[in-house]
Amino acid sequence: SQQLISAIVELDQPFIAAVNGSAAGAGLSLALACDLILASRNATFTSSFTKIGLVPDLGAGYFLPKLVGSHIAKQIMFSGEPITAEKARSLHIVNEVYDKEELLVEAYKLAESLSCAASAAIGLTKQLINKSQNVGFKEYLEQEVLSQSVAFQTEDLKEGVKAFLEKRPPVFTGK
Repeated sequence: SQQLISAIVELDQPFIAAVNGSAAGAGLSLALACDLILASRNATFTSSFTKIGLVPDLGAGYFLPKLVGSHIAKQIMFSGEPITAEKARSLHIVNEVYDKEELLVEAYKLAESLSCAASAAIGLTKQLINKSQNVGFKEYLEQEVLSQSVAFQTEDLKEGVKAFLEKRPPVFTGK
């Protein structure tokens, strides 16, 4: 539903889609709303809406052109033809492609590495990237300054700097 898509976009936490099989119609829309998309080699991505007389929903028509440009998005959405995982990777729809057996292992590794990172910085970065799609450069720079001022107040920054100086991995608390 629209609430789910909005939550994925608006929450500070990164969302990872791990696609193993067909992401068609609303499944494609859901994957596109995520921050990172991993796919197995047998995954396919299909905007099948026009094949049944509908328009893309749940934000697919918003996200896809931002990833691939309007002409490629139109081709994908008008035709409704499936795209392989490798083609989706080459179009920058998918971040990484793995063998079927590796997909969830890699998705969990990625999730774990993100969970150990500075969560406030990741959340602020996600917000900035999302805002950059809809604002001018000067407004973006203003948002960047505001976000950086928030980041400067976190315990994670203090820990990150301390760990850097001590030449050790940081242990972030999300504060």
